Amino acid sequence: MSSVSALPASVDELLKEHPWPAAWVHERRTVEHFWALEVAMPKRALWPHLSDTSDFNHRLGLAPMTFVERDGRVFGSQTRGGTVMEWEEIPWEWEYERGIQNTRVYSKGPIERLRARFMVTDLGADRCKVLVYFGGVPRSLFGRLVLRFGLRSLGRDFQRVFDQLAAAWQAKTEAPRASAPPSLSVESQHRLYNACKRMQADGVAKELVRKLEHFIVTSSDEELSRIRVRELARRWSLPETSVIVAFLHGTRRGLFSLSWDAVCPHCRGARQSLAHLGELPKTASCEPCGIDFDATQTQSLEVNFALHPAIRPIEKVLYCAAEPAKKPHILAQKTVSAGARTVVEVALTEGHYRLRTRGSKRYTLLDVEQGNERSSIEYRGDEQESTVAIAPGSMVTLVNSSERPVTFVLEQRDVDLTALRPHALFALQEFRDVFPQEAIAADVQLDIGQQTIVFTDIVGSTRLYEQVGDGAAFYAVRQQFMKTYEVVKQHGGVVVKTIGDAVMGAFANPASALRAAIELQRHFDGSRPDSTIRMRISIHMGPCLAVNLNSNIDYFGATVNLAAKLQAIAEAGEVSFSDVVFGDPAVQRTLVEEELAVEEVRFATKWSGGAITAHRINVSGPLRTETASAPQP
Repeated sequence: MSSVSALPASVDELLKEHPWPAAWVHERRTVEHFWALEVAMPKRALWPHLSDTSDFNHRLGLAPMTFVERDGRVFGSQTRGGTVMEWEEIPWEWEYERGIQNTRVYSKGPIERLRARFMVTDLGADRCKVLVYFGGVPRSLFGRLVLRFGLRSLGRDFQRVFDQLAAAWQAKTEAPRASAPPSLSVESQHRLYNACKRMQADGVAKELVRKLEHFIVTSSDEELSRIRVRELARRWSLPETSVIVAFLHGTRRGLFSLSWDAVCPHCRGARQSLAHLGELPKTASCEPCGIDFDATQTQSLEVNFALHPAIRPIEKVLYCAAEPAKKPHILAQKTVSAGARTVVEVALTEGHYRLRTRGSKRYTLLDVEQGNERSSIEYRGDEQESTVAIAPGSMVTLVNSSERPVTFVLEQRDVDLTALRPHALFALQEFRDVFPQEAIAADVQLDIGQQTIVFTDIVGSTRLYEQVGDGAAFYAVRQQFMKTYEVVKQHGGVVVKTIGDAVMGAFANPASALRAAIELQRHFDGSRPDSTIRMRISIHMGPCLAVNLNSNIDYFGATVNLAAKLQAIAEAGEVSFSDVVFGDPAVQRTLVEEELAVEEVRFATKWSGGAITAHRINVSGPLRTETASAPQP
């Protein structure tokens, strides 16, 4: 089992453990500052603030910084006291709730090198200690004065900010903002008022509109430049769908802009932000991570919102690169010198992780569970992909056998549950209604994961037209479309398209699809005086692709194909569904609650030459028992 090492008690102990590279020091002596500060809150509560170094530096009162990426490297600049300083950010190093290290190599200004290190440990249930170290290599006598006297007061500033954060934590309130957001102009206030009024007319709840209005008025530019609506819904304790729909209507009314972000699967940063889905490329790249990636995969595309500049121009001001806060899924990022080794100080709890090196797509997966016997792993970064089962708290040692420094990464491999994915929008009828112009590029197939596909079809439509005439039949079919649209939406689904007098719908789960199908069959049971229409319905669940069809978002793949073909075993009043749908626990409960008997049917699959197990229910009558198989349509 790994043990967390003790924090250094002095700057000499720290430098013994983390010495300056000889090539960086030359003949110039370094200037060091070292503070040991106590904070009246546990490190788990302090870490989100400490790791968000941009916000923390803003609270300290430091000057803003700008950052650019060139050839996979990050460069920063800042003006302090009239002096322009430019530098390259060496890849950050951190260990979750343990420490952060940052190094800058300056190309302009009075300093050549600057290192910062923060180390934190608990002193009890409600206190922790933070060690803060700053060390620099001056370029000149002026640089030495800047390092010695310019940084001297930082210890007091850090303690001041720590005390503010601790007071908020003790009072169970949000920490005060670093600065108040800018006020809206009179014109912007008028636009905001009118847009909110229109949103209420669109059907958005008045209380939710008020929350949105307050959020816009009180939030910082940083918060409004990339709004993650699922996080916002959790913060407000509101249903995600309601908040997403509100933002869709807010976008329509000019409060927000919507972006489709190609997201790096390693750092999870937005590498491209696109105004329209049709601009999505098949592949994208992340230069800082050194990888190219498939932008059409489920986890590679994220939907975000930002405040529309007509309400307030957003100026995203940074006070630091803040890498640890931007990558909360990365528990440890450490650069190991050539031929060296180091131990990761993060104590792994039960869960799933992966180890990799920066710039490589090859992983070693870690499954951490109680009962696993193995208690340590050495990772060199050049192993074949594998899965290693280890016990909680196991020791992870990073070994660099190469002749150059290597950056190792230990990260959680869980799905980012805070990201809004495209398929969540595609599954909302409001999105298809409000943004009908959004379509995928013609040559792109977007992976949207698991979907439940439903097909409805009118039984005997040809006979209907012959019996009542084209006009009356068209009216009846149109009424059927309207009712189907209504029921599908009520059960959380969407109408993907209509095909003749048939409807293709999609749902997030099979139980919702089945409940919608039951309601439709009970409505169109042949006994209504205003409609004699009867229908058959089929359901299947599985992975799907989203594609462009006639400038609309359509679903494609084997799941869609089988869902359509399952109609061959259904007649009027019946719902047929695949074995995978039948096996869903929520579907089983629905069948019991509705007191519907299920008939098992062998469905011949002409394309495979075999047969699969399917199921059938008759919502408005007894089961058919005359056959146990069905021909292909």
